[in-house]
Amino acid sequence: MGKHELSPGVKYLQSIGFSPARGEHGLPRRLYEVFGQKKGDEIFEQASQFDSGSIEFYEFMNSDPKISRSFIEAFDCDIIKESCNFIANNIEYFGDSILEVGCNCGYITGFLASLFPNAKIVAIDRCVNAIRNAEARMAEMGVENVSFLNCTLDEVQEKFDTIVSMRTLQENINSDDAPFYGEALLFQIAGYQELTKRYTESLLNCLKDDGALVTFERVSNDPLLCGWWFQLHDQECGIIKETKKTYLCAEGKGKSEFQAFVAKRGIESNYQELLELWYKAINVNVDGKNQLTGWNALVYLKENAGKLVRGVYIIGDKNEIIGRFAIIKDKDEDNLVYYLSAPGGQKVEVSGFDSSLIEDLKKRLQETIDVNIADGRTYREINAEEDVVEGNLCNMVEASR
Repeated sequence: MGKHELSPGVKYLQSIGFSPARGEHGLPRRLYEVFGQKKGDEIFEQASQFDSGSIEFYEFMNSDPKISRSFIEAFDCDIIKESCNFIANNIEYFGDSILEVGCNCGYITGFLASLFPNAKIVAIDRCVNAIRNAEARMAEMGVENVSFLNCTLDEVQEKFDTIVSMRTLQENINSDDAPFYGEALLFQIAGYQELTKRYTESLLNCLKDDGALVTFERVSNDPLLCGWWFQLHDQECGIIKETKKTYLCAEGKGKSEFQAFVAKRGIESNYQELLELWYKAINVNVDGKNQLTGWNALVYLKENAGKLVRGVYIIGDKNEIIGRFAIIKDKDEDNLVYYLSAPGGQKVEVSGFDSSLIEDLKKRLQETIDVNIADGRTYREINAEEDVVEGNLCNMVEASR
């Protein structure tokens, strides 16, 4: 693509007349432009009553094509653009028959139809109103090689050369069933691997033996993504490494990370290769200016924790550990990490500091101890032989290598 040549995604958005409504107030502003302030406020209030991503939300959003377009211009323009770019950059993995999973109101479908005019395209979605809008859009565009089905993956009766899955993973995996947060890293990965089994089976049941799965998912480099890679591996569908790409897409007032890749049966991979691919994708760093929380904090510690300077368990009134605080040197002993957590991953944080601040951190730790004692709790020192990081994270991951 030349220096000033527009990307396929931008060209497509221009061809359908999309005008992004960016920023925190992008959606209300667009609703006011289309419906007027009073009606716009009513629509915004109604939409706020539904959980984002629920079938009820999608049915409402797609109840009127103008409402649907307003939402998509406010939240999805960047996602559509980058999805189209990814598809165009991996055109060699598309065959004569294409299944699009979770087509919503057909904006990616329209791009597929224009890029592959001779392919048979089937697009499915669980939302009745989305299918109705998508069919109307394709009729307006004069598209004749697309058929739409209001159904789930399990109801699809044929196999395809290519399956396109855009933002379907998280909507089909219930994270409430995954109480792995704060556990050892490999336990989290194994848990998500099992959670993704049923959905992965449903996807691959619709894929021909020599077909390709093209996916663009709203996930970070986290245990859900890694668990899904392992599940695909278990079902003999390997990641084509050179296709893997990370996108940061604007959504309303913020940005979300998306992972895209192509997977095919017969691609050789093993757990070690998947872990290495995943490790390379993790880009975490910590210094005195920032703080890591949750899973990213645990990953940082797994990669960097060295010698324990001092650490304590905070003991509750039932003689149970309710928290831990520790000062840890990194592996090179150049910096210090102040680490805190509560059991079960309720709160996990690490903050980085220059090693010259060691006395200040010791003072901070002692003040934390004193506050807890004043509140009626006790404490116990963590000795150097104990695993400082909750869930034996360091030992578990190192043992897997």
